[in-house]
Amino acid sequence: MNDKKQTLIMIIITGALILIAAGITYAYFTAGGVSGKETVSTVLVTGGRLEIEYENLSNVITVNNIYPRNDEWVTKNFKVTGTNTTDLKMKYKVGIEVSSSTFNDSELTYSLTNTRVDSGTAISNITSEGLPTSGTKWFGTGSFVNGTSQVHSYTFKLYFKDNNTNQNGAQEKTMTSKIVIEEDGTIPSVLRAKDFTALLGESGNGSLYQDAYGNLRYDGLNPNNYATFNGENWRVIGVFELPKVVNGVASTTETEKRIKLIREDSIGNAYYHASSNVWSTSLIAAGLANSANGTAYGDNGATGTKNANLEFKLNDAAKSLISPAVWYVGASDNRAIAKDVYDAEHDSSTNPWTGKMGLMSASDYGFASSSCKGGSQTLYDYDNSSCTGSNWLKKGINEWTMIPHSDLANLALNVRADGFVRSGSVAGAFGLRPVIYLNSDVQVRGTGTSGDRYTFK
Repeated sequence: MNDKKQTLIMIIITGALILIAAGITYAYFTAGGVSGKETVSTVLVTGGRLEIEYENLSNVITVNNIYPRNDEWVTKNFKVTGTNTTDLKMKYKVGIEVSSSTFNDSELTYSLTNTRVDSGTAISNITSEGLPTSGTKWFGTGSFVNGTSQVHSYTFKLYFKDNNTNQNGAQEKTMTSKIVIEEDGTIPSVLRAKDFTALLGESGNGSLYQDAYGNLRYDGLNPNNYATFNGENWRVIGVFELPKVVNGVASTTETEKRIKLIREDSIGNAYYHASSNVWSTSLIAAGLANSANGTAYGDNGATGTKNANLEFKLNDAAKSLISPAVWYVGASDNRAIAKDVYDAEHDSSTNPWTGKMGLMSASDYGFASSSCKGGSQTLYDYDNSSCTGSNWLKKGINEWTMIPHSDLANLALNVRADGFVRSGSVAGAFGLRPVIYLNSDVQVRGTGTSGDRYTFK
């Protein structure tokens, strides 16, 4: 931290981190601290009430001379007390609402820990997640069963972490945000893509979480994202807001939320291409286009490199649930962290591809690991036990992603059986797990457990 030690970065938080009604502001190179008075807030809900309280009510936090380090700079303890007069679950959600920020989405991070759970279900612990640059990021959903004065306590911590690089570029940046707690209504029996925010934090082993880009994703070793599609076993990668596609053309003004599915098992091994890593002209894209339209994947060969004659195709019911979507296929290096891979895939200089069926992106695989998605682990290093033991997308096979390698035109990224992402020759044959986006108005039933899979209509 040589350069950083020479210049201490100082942050002032000009408002308290107050539930419901107040914000926090950070400014670099300004002497000062954090101050403010906290109050109790009550949220009346159907059949009960939620009481929200900070520890000591008028606690004042003072922080001076803040600079990059691994320890937290701000700790905030709060509790939610529920009185539920019904036999239904009374649900609430907690999040952070960022009204303005000049930080990028990884410079300031946070953690949330539940420290007391009298009854019901508390929000799952979150470790060092990135903060969005704007909008609300929900931590998850908690619930109370029938009873009075049931307490869920939480500790929120804010970090400006040392990443072992020169961080002087963060000087003079500011952010204004606030913690928000709201009633979370009963989850409807029929969901659509836009309704999946109601499932945040309720996936069991692993969770549906919101990443720094606003996407909803499942992570962990075995989340409740099981699905039945095309008469086969599939799983839900997440929910993504994409440009709306009309008559094969992506809109520049309209977006829609779409659920992204991946087939549980490979349809077989196939070549990417004879020599090129351009997805739109790949053999795989051509074969999956056949499958999406209801004919067999087939044998889409090129001189010297032929795919196996794969029989995979969608049935009529499955075909009616999908339509062309926008896929981001910018080239990336596999020796990068999940966030940087995602940014490369979405590079504005790369034209997205529009089609009905593709493969998972490399960042999809990276963000599915609950232990490694937000850290410094590159996708090339995802074969350690921490990453593989918390990543439901690891299948234990060699399989293609749809992402080209950024350096060489004959290489594309693939996930290896050991769990790491490598660059492989496009003339090599690897497994294929097809991926689709459901139409935004598709109805979803089920809870996503292995015994009650999501079904679609």
